[in-house]
Amino acid sequence: PPPPTVKHLNNYLGIGIDAQCALAFHQMREKYPSWFQSQMGNKMWYTGVGAKDLLERKCLGFPRRLTILADGVPLTLPPYAQGVLVLNINSYMGGVDLWRYGVPYEGEERECA
Repeated sequence: PPPPTVKHLNNYLGIGIDAQCALAFHQMREKYPSWFQSQMGNKMWYTGVGAKDLLERKCLGFPRRLTILADGVPLTLPPYAQGVLVLNINSYMGGVDLWRYGVPYEGEERECA
C-alpha cells in the first residue's frame, strides 16, 4: 500500500475584536481595492483598523456574551477580554509568537523553544 499522506492545517479562529477588525479590513479592501497594493501598506491599514477598534471598545463585556466549554467545563474569561483566539499555529498576525512572551500561570513550567 502507498505510504500515508500527512496533511497539515495551519489556521486560527478569532472571535470578538479580532474578527471585527478582520471584517472591517476585508470590507474596506473590497470597497477601495486600489488602496491595498503592497504587503507593507496592507499591514499599515490593518494596524489602523485594529487601533480604531481598540479605541472604540465595541467588544467590552465580551466575556458576559460568550461561554466556552473545554471538556464540558466552562472556562472563566478575564473580565477585560475583548476576544478569544483558537490557534493551531505557533504565530499570529504576520509572525507574532504568542507563546514565547506570554506570562505563565502560577506554578506553570515553560519550555523555551
